[in-house]
Amino acid sequence: METDAHPAPVLIRGDAERQWIFLTGVVVLTGFATWVFADLLWAGGLDLIDRLLLVVFVPLFAFVAFGFLQALAGFFVLLAGRGRDPRSITQLLEGEPPDVAALPPTALVLPIYNEDVSRVYEGLRAIYLDLVRTGAIDRFDFFILSDSTDPSKWIEEEVAWLDLCKQVKGFGRIFYRKRAVPLNRKSGNVSDFLRRWGRSYRYMVILDADSLMSADTLVRLATLMERHPQAGIIQSVPVPVQGRTFFSRMMQFGSTLYGPLFQIGQNYWQGCSGNYWGHNAI
Repeated sequence: METDAHPAPVLIRGDAERQWIFLTGVVVLTGFATWVFADLLWAGGLDLIDRLLLVVFVPLFAFVAFGFLQALAGFFVLLAGRGRDPRSITQLLEGEPPDVAALPPTALVLPIYNEDVSRVYEGLRAIYLDLVRTGAIDRFDFFILSDSTDPSKWIEEEVAWLDLCKQVKGFGRIFYRKRAVPLNRKSGNVSDFLRRWGRSYRYMVILDADSLMSADTLVRLATLMERHPQAGIIQSVPVPVQGRTFFSRMMQFGSTLYGPLFQIGQNYWQGCSGNYWGHNAI
């Protein structure tokens, strides 16, 4: 399961200089480490195994250097304070509460495909009730877009949708659609939604089957889009929660402990050319 903290800072101007500095640092560290390692190998004479070790060492150490510099950048951004980064898209929101009533209509789109129906709808219920609590529900509509191929899932999804709408009084806010022909999978499902209903909304938030997003995060994302109309996608930072296995609990602990350093460092050097994760974004 994934949930979201506050939207991560996104850089909005030219970031080529940061990227060149970052990648140059990776090359310099990798080159120095490769020279030291090769010098150790040469001391005993290079055979075939040593050459193979050297070939494998270069990309592996480059990966380590990449992560180190990314975390280092995040550390200094946190040390200086996020609001002091002149390229941070979130700096205009500091100390100023968002005006919920002024937000345009936003669609929350959830494509599903033979998912655990109870888990999906409980997540939607939590998001919906949180929006009700904050008074922002009038600015958001929910769309459950099903491509499920199991007939029993269709019935379960439709029954669960009716029950959810009755329980939270969500008729007219929560919509369910089952495509007759599931062309192009998830991307086709989303594009079909946009062709049919996209004109009714200024923004769209893509959810994953296990997504949980707080009302504060959703309002913050919509506010950021309003204040930066040149932005195409602003995405939040997903973090794992409620892990059950030992491995998932380890991943959850690690993500909580050092995840912010890597995430903020990634935002610092990627800027406006960052990759899109496919969900939990507006």
